[in-house]
Amino acid sequence: MNKLKIAVLLLGIISGLRCDFLVGAANNYKTISISDKSVKVGNTIFSASHSENPGYLIYAEKNGVKKLICSGDVGFTIITNGEEVFYKVSSIGGYKNTVYRKQIDSGISNMLFSVDSYSFDLWGYWNNKLYYVKELDPGQFCSYELDTGDINVLMDNVTEAHQYGRYFITNPYAGAPAIGSLGLYDANKDKIKTISKKCFAHNIISNRIYYVNISKTEIKKFYKRKPYRINVYRCNLDGSKKKKMLSRKINGDISKIGKKCIKYWDKKGKVHTVKYRG
Repeated sequence: MNKLKIAVLLLGIISGLRCDFLVGAANNYKTISISDKSVKVGNTIFSASHSENPGYLIYAEKNGVKKLICSGDVGFTIITNGEEVFYKVSSIGGYKNTVYRKQIDSGISNMLFSVDSYSFDLWGYWNNKLYYVKELDPGQFCSYELDTGDINVLMDNVTEAHQYGRYFITNPYAGAPAIGSLGLYDANKDKIKTISKKCFAHNIISNRIYYVNISKTEIKKFYKRKPYRINVYRCNLDGSKKKKMLSRKINGDISKIGKKCIKYWDKKGKVHTVKYRG
């Protein structure tokens, strides 16, 4: 299996298994990933389709009435409570990104702020703040205060920031497997914590973080397609109660990090399951 296939295979695990409906709610706000599937938030159904120009057409259907919310290069996500929508539109070339707030019923839209960056994604809402990442591999994790318009850089070396309630789980790389720092931002306390400096892959299950640590020496063996040692840990969303679940050598590509086991493919494509002791 070549490196490109490995990168595609592990993309979901390394990025925290990003899905069509991301967990992240405060006052009923949800972060919705753009896709061809319909998603209901409150009494409103959101859907998307590809436009003739680069980007998407985003619709909201409420009480049987379907309205176009936004179009163009709107990125991967929008944030909504079913009554209003936060979204971004990138300019041609993608360098200037402008964030808007739109009321679904009235159609009134207000421009909130702009960011100059070749990569920009909205990642969540909490306590009247929008959270986003600008730049890529690595970028900066930032917040925008809706009341004051203040922008704060919260963390450097971040590419993705998946929201789980008040917590944002951050990692520096997306795509090809690599060792990075798995971080945690507590939006209630405005505090940062490092979960692991040697994280190779992770998953969030039932409000717990399951992650795989690997050393620089062992990842060289991985790239050479030789057996390499992994250490699997589990902790709570706030980083507490860390527990070592597994330490052993494997020879293949991690396909799943579960509550009770880890799965990987060997060179011949056979799936192996290794159960945790704890």
